[in-house]
Amino acid sequence: MRNFQHLLFTLVCFVCATTLAVAQPKLPQPSPGAETMQTVGLTDVKVVYSSPAVKGRKIWGGLEKFGKTWRAGANTPTKISFSTAVNIGGKELAKGSYVLMLDLKDANNWEWIFATKGSAFGFKEADVVQRVKATVTKGLRNKERLAYSISAEADEKGMVNLRWEKVEISFPFTVNVQKEVMASIKKFAGQASWFNLGSAGYEMAKNTSNEKELKAAYGMVKASVAMGGENMINTWWHAALMAKMGKKSEAMKLGKKVKDLYAKEKRAGWKNFYKNNIEAELDKGMKAWK
Repeated sequence: MRNFQHLLFTLVCFVCATTLAVAQPKLPQPSPGAETMQTVGLTDVKVVYSSPAVKGRKIWGGLEKFGKTWRAGANTPTKISFSTAVNIGGKELAKGSYVLMLDLKDANNWEWIFATKGSAFGFKEADVVQRVKATVTKGLRNKERLAYSISAEADEKGMVNLRWEKVEISFPFTVNVQKEVMASIKKFAGQASWFNLGSAGYEMAKNTSNEKELKAAYGMVKASVAMGGENMINTWWHAALMAKMGKKSEAMKLGKKVKDLYAKEKRAGWKNFYKNNIEAELDKGMKAWK
């Protein structure tokens, strides 16, 4: 009997402990988790962080003391990731995820740190892959809760910003859009229809002056003609490519052929495509190719 009572007591204690462990109330966090993401060109940039509040405290030189490295957020380390290589401060940073920190050297000299790993308690200098001077703007309207933002200034330019209290800290970066476009087009070309293959070659030609890449684009357009037969669309791509390669007389001949093919075309959809996507560029080109 005693053994049974002991077993029953143990079981009740276990159930109670398990229930308490699972059924904890969900409460607001002092520094809730947050993330922001922006695509710049073809590069996805993402920051994952925790967002503390000012709560009437002196932040810069107070809560976050000068002469120390700060995790640029709260709780776990702030992480930033890039889906392709980027250029920051004149140096290439490989694609991947990094711990992002701020070295608050003094009141006016701050530096961003990118490290392969780190913790809430610090990092090892051996893990640092890049340091870049931070752009600091002071005297802004109060921002109660720390927040990151990423802006796409252009296809090849972006900016990462951190705002907290009355200060904004940022760094610019650039991406190699042309390189990523070429890689995407080449990957796509192996499984394309005549239209998609020729269009990829045409887009490649528009985005490069590299001789090897122009030859690759030429191969795509010629393959498009072989796959779909010569028509006004792939003949236009062929003409544009010849012009890009400096062969204006060949481009002119092909341009005239495009107009002839259009004149014979009966399909309304194709005629609309010509009007919307080819005519203006072809007329402009033929004036320049004379």
